[in-house]
Amino acid sequence: MRLRITHLTERGNGVAKHGGSTYELPFVLRGETTSAKEIKKVKHHVYALPFSIGNFSPLRKKPDCIHFGTCGACHFRHLTFRDSIILKKEGFLEMLRKEIKKWDTLDTLVYDNMRTKMRIKTDKESLY
Repeated sequence: MRLRITHLTERGNGVAKHGGSTYELPFVLRGETTSAKEIKKVKHHVYALPFSIGNFSPLRKKPDCIHFGTCGACHFRHLTFRDSIILKKEGFLEMLRKEIKKWDTLDTLVYDNMRTKMRIKTDKESLY
């Protein structure tokens, strides 16, 4: 089966939909197509490994780590540093958007002209 990667998770895995299931694959980029080997299936979520990538993304570069794809520690080494920061930022903003969507009060705060800004309090340990 051929999968088309539609977006990346916050962990850097590619996401594709096929036959009513969502596939998550490491080491691929948005817009690429790939053949995949299913590793694990949980309900309608399938974890898979790509084995043939076609339609390479223009963002893809040769990984600068000889262990890329085998050790699992460097998910973004097939991108330039700048592009990896952009994708991480997009992933973070998407994750934040999903969390904010859970808050029923957000629309009320904006439409009732109460508070239109929010502060997210963190401690120093959570930043590392």
